[in-house]
Amino acid sequence: MSSRPKQAIAAFASAAIAFVPLSTADASDSASTGVAPETSDTSVDSQHEASLTAEALEAAMGESYAGAWIDDAGDLNVATTDPADSSVSILTADAEVDVVPVERSLSHLGDITAELADTDAPESVASWGPDAPTNQVVVFTSDTDAASEWVAATDVDPQAVRYEVSHEDPELFQSDIRGGDAYYFGQGRCSIGFAVTGAVDGYVSAGHCGSPGQSVQGHNQQSQGTIVENNFPGDDYNLVQINQNWHVTPLVNTYSGTMEVEGSTAAPVGADLCRSGSTSGFTCQGEILQHDTCVTYQEGTVCGLTRTTVPASPGDSGGSIITPDGQAQGMTSGGGGGVMYYQPVNEALQALGVSLVTEDNGGDPPPDPEPDGCEDYDETYSGSLSQGSAYHPEGGYTAGAGTHEVCLSAPQGFIVFLERQFGNQWFYVNYVTGAGDTDTSFQYNGASGTYRLHVQTWGEGNYTVGLNRP
Repeated sequence: MSSRPKQAIAAFASAAIAFVPLSTADASDSASTGVAPETSDTSVDSQHEASLTAEALEAAMGESYAGAWIDDAGDLNVATTDPADSSVSILTADAEVDVVPVERSLSHLGDITAELADTDAPESVASWGPDAPTNQVVVFTSDTDAASEWVAATDVDPQAVRYEVSHEDPELFQSDIRGGDAYYFGQGRCSIGFAVTGAVDGYVSAGHCGSPGQSVQGHNQQSQGTIVENNFPGDDYNLVQINQNWHVTPLVNTYSGTMEVEGSTAAPVGADLCRSGSTSGFTCQGEILQHDTCVTYQEGTVCGLTRTTVPASPGDSGGSIITPDGQAQGMTSGGGGGVMYYQPVNEALQALGVSLVTEDNGGDPPPDPEPDGCEDYDETYSGSLSQGSAYHPEGGYTAGAGTHEVCLSAPQGFIVFLERQFGNQWFYVNYVTGAGDTDTSFQYNGASGTYRLHVQTWGEGNYTVGLNRP
């Protein structure tokens, strides 16, 4: 993320988060601990809708965006430093969103987090990061006096920081080797995160798991491939290229079956999560507490992680963190004291130049490149808007199961949603924002039904949308 304070990350010892010596009991006892995704408290459909809404609002609001969270009642809250911004009223007109006016933007809170990371934190400080509901940076510490002295030694506004007593002692997950859904390297074991494709076919996992050039073996101890890149310290992700004996799939092991990866829409604070790992098996317990958190492991400080209440154990490092509706979130990093941190997957995908293998592509080779302009689409619709909406084609269209391809040629401040009709209501399933001189596009693989394109803007200008139906 743009606020990630990479310059502040201290040097790490080369430790492994979830791997250990090769003398361990069999992990089959943990494989039966899985909990089905549908047991999550929050409605899967509602949570995914909230994630898409929050993502659209962040793109539309820009610097005034101050974070989003799902409260105890299951409602989406979005904070802004500019509640009069027309984009807020337009994008929340048809959505159940509580708009909260605040003093500090999320970017400002990220800058405060980064500034604190520039100064060595006392041992009593476990972690710190933006807390959207309170519009402050929260510091988790066992000694509030020492923590406040640390903050006072910086130029940070003390009113922007609050303290919460915590006795957590974060550490990298280390363990003995055990059987399960795992991969092995040297004397270590970690868990697979998510399958990827692009420059290479393989998967992403935790960066502290092994070194570039190191061979890895699969859960069956058969040759699986090679670690081709890792980033640790600084971040905590790696990339493993698989050999011809393995095939990428859009699946996560639930230890009673599998679940499919649908995409990687980042979930807001308060969202429910599931975790799969080679020690603890699969569970859907816990939720997101904070994004962009700085964590003090014994080996040093890492920033940009997400703080959660998801349980994890030594050996789960690198394993999948995913929402109950199949949106990949990240790879297990470490934790302690009832909290767990993960490395966001989207940052890793972008840095590594690979794409997530999802239900849409099923592990097949990457699709052909998108056309250069919306004029190459089967259908195009053009118009002019000033802080309003338009719908295309008139009355919507009926399509069978398959891939919808949508293009938008419009100034910044425009959004096109692909919406699907359920009963008498329309719900959007994907969207893309305007980028000015460059066309933007997306693909969505959906079931048969009635769909439409919904163009919105909080500015004004001309637009063209392109559509290829399934």
